[in-house]
Amino acid sequence: MNILSVENFNGYFTSQTSLWGSFHSTCDRLTYNFTPGVYVLSGEIDSGGWAFAASLYPQSSKNTIIFPDETTLYYMGKKASLKEIQKYACNLDDASTGRIKELLLKSSVKKRVEQGIKKNRLDCTAEDIRKLFLIASERYDRPLNQVGIDLFSCNAAINLVNRKMIYCFPWLSQKHFPYCKVKIEKICRVLSDYGKLVLLPVSNQVNGLEKYNIIEFPRPLE
Repeated sequence: MNILSVENFNGYFTSQTSLWGSFHSTCDRLTYNFTPGVYVLSGEIDSGGWAFAASLYPQSSKNTIIFPDETTLYYMGKKASLKEIQKYACNLDDASTGRIKELLLKSSVKKRVEQGIKKNRLDCTAEDIRKLFLIASERYDRPLNQVGIDLFSCNAAINLVNRKMIYCFPWLSQKHFPYCKVKIEKICRVLSDYGKLVLLPVSNQVNGLEKYNIIEFPRPLE
């Protein structure tokens, strides 16, 4: 089944991450059916791939201008608004995910994973999840804004136990990607095994991603 389907996706978006700060971009003419797995959104920072992924962040609602008369979205086969889809998506680069940032920044990753397990009555432990994503023990006991290179993995762990379906990486350059490659591949493997959708925006200069689905940006003119 398609997790997400987009028809003629057009809009203006503000993408903001700890890596690149705030960046304004557009996404034009994207029509695609996304099934579970990893999709590489290949293009430069302003080519539209990152704009599309960033539009799905729950925190992006205030920074999104989408053209509704031209765009149709479906989640799990049912027509949905972008705001509805954002409930099932997450930003793997976010160091303060949640409604009350101040409180969450004081909570360790481990505690938030434990809360998700309890809330959703999952048959696993926080330690099982830590080992699944190969998160360093000392970082697991810190809040998200103090986990360093394990930020992507920690966000994936928290959102997995909270049953999110769509996982969005920030845009990664040719220079930055090699530093994160091992962790990214591990995250992608785990999330794919759990039937999730992963969006990975990268520079079109990044190589070695042929095992994933690749979508080139900007989209070709029809």
